[in-house]
Amino acid sequence: MTQPSARASESRAAALHRQGGSWRLVVLGSAGSAVRLLESRTLPAGDVASVRSVLEHHDVPRLIRVLPASSAVCRVVEAPEGDPGEVASALSLIGEATLPAHLPAHRRAAAPLAGINGTIGSRAALVVGWSGPADDPPIGGIEESWTAEPAALLWLIRLRCRAALIADRATGSVSVFAAGAQRMIVRGFKESNASDAEWNRAVDGYFEQSAAGAGLSTAFRRLSVDGVDLRVDASATELFASLAPECGSDRWAAEYGVAAGAALGALLGPIAMKPLHSLTAEATRRDESRAARVLRAMASADRAPWIMAAALITALLGPLLLQTARHSILNAKSGGLAAQQDSDRREALVGEFHSLLESRRWPMIRLLADLSGLLPVGITSESIRLETGQRISLRGRAESLDHVNRFQSRLNASGVFAEASIDRTQAAKDGGGVEFDLSCRVVRPYSNAVGVEDFSKETLAQRLYGADSGESAAGEPTAADSRSGSASPAGSTEAPRATSRERSTSRPAAKPAEIPEPLTDEAIALLDASAAMKQWTSRQKASKQAGIDAATRDRLKAEAEKCRARMQAARKESSS
Repeated sequence: MTQPSARASESRAAALHRQGGSWRLVVLGSAGSAVRLLESRTLPAGDVASVRSVLEHHDVPRLIRVLPASSAVCRVVEAPEGDPGEVASALSLIGEATLPAHLPAHRRAAAPLAGINGTIGSRAALVVGWSGPADDPPIGGIEESWTAEPAALLWLIRLRCRAALIADRATGSVSVFAAGAQRMIVRGFKESNASDAEWNRAVDGYFEQSAAGAGLSTAFRRLSVDGVDLRVDASATELFASLAPECGSDRWAAEYGVAAGAALGALLGPIAMKPLHSLTAEATRRDESRAARVLRAMASADRAPWIMAAALITALLGPLLLQTARHSILNAKSGGLAAQQDSDRREALVGEFHSLLESRRWPMIRLLADLSGLLPVGITSESIRLETGQRISLRGRAESLDHVNRFQSRLNASGVFAEASIDRTQAAKDGGGVEFDLSCRVVRPYSNAVGVEDFSKETLAQRLYGADSGESAAGEPTAADSRSGSASPAGSTEAPRATSRERSTSRPAAKPAEIPEPLTDEAIALLDASAAMKQWTSRQKASKQAGIDAATRDRLKAEAEKCRARMQAARKESSS
């Protein structure tokens, strides 16, 4: 039904409450403390166009929508004392700590409840949270906020009642608000509606328990229509009748009582309690962007001539200024045409040099020398396959697998070779170490290899046979050579012996190896790996020279085999 439109100076508020499959819309107007009903209408749920039409007709600036109890969390807490600003800040923190953590700030609210019918102390406060989804569509075109059913009942209690209940059989939602002299109770339930008896028994129990808990014994009226129950004080009908004559009926109170309570709170509620009606479905962005501020400034009529002049100058001089700036930036980055041409020539020369290097063949002798220098002492190479552009293949024999691993590491760290891999290893058939196949790739054939052995400081013979191997590091004769030589007798026709300088430039003739003294088994058992290797090599060398008898040769071979076995056993002992 519709009342005459409110005056222009009259404040207006509208509230929308869903009951089952219907929307209950109430529009109120107030001038001072007098409140009157402008319109109350029942619409199908989801009829956004009709709601917008009613709001536009009455020029309502804001719509309050009511959440069912199943989608809201309401709690009464103790509020601190202080000035209103400090209390509001403290309640905001209390609400954040009391309500579920997943609720965002725009779905939480808290407000003090001082002065409700003169029964509640100044320390009570109500905390409200929106925990469910926004099932109903937004109206659009108007400021829209939400409140909970218990908060809507609060305004009925604050004005006239001491307790109120709203129960909707279609949705199973039950909300109770009871305010006694010493205690306040706020509850929301989602109840099963299996049968009429169970539903009525549950609703009666909730209301009686809440009223008794708040210490209330006043008679209450039950206003029921189409599955909706409203429980209020007997004096509540006077409140509804003051809005309009037809509002005093039980049917109107049951259908529009909650929506009327929400609208009354928006019109008559104190500023401190306004947050209870400020819940929003989405977070609102209050900070205006810089682009919006610029557009608002440009929309001023006083600035229009200046904006047109600036646009004209920009259109005429903009391309010229842009090209000048671009030319300056390019010159600053490139250093000028001469520098760019010089850089191009240098890049061309470098490219030609690289092409020349790629077309040349590898320095095979140098690569072989690098491979030989990288071979650790204790490895003998049997064959090397080296082709331009192909991987190098090397087959050899090593005293142990540790020597092969060391050779692989040296190749990878040399800077000339890379991707070295051990393709095969197996124990030698004669028991003298391991046989292996290894391959690698040439990456920098003209670079100097890193880790090459320096045999100028210590010769291979000295590394194999020790410092008494017959030749010093500088190529000078050893003490044994000096003792074996003697001055020519006087009058001798032989040529004088070569001086040390002459001997350093010519290779002396090989001398027969000395026959080592016999070694007992006990002496061999006391040798370490290095000494056993020296005794093994010296006996092997002596047994292969010509001019020794068969018995001595057999003795030397037998002792060499025992020394080799002792060397292998000593190495195993040191590794374990």
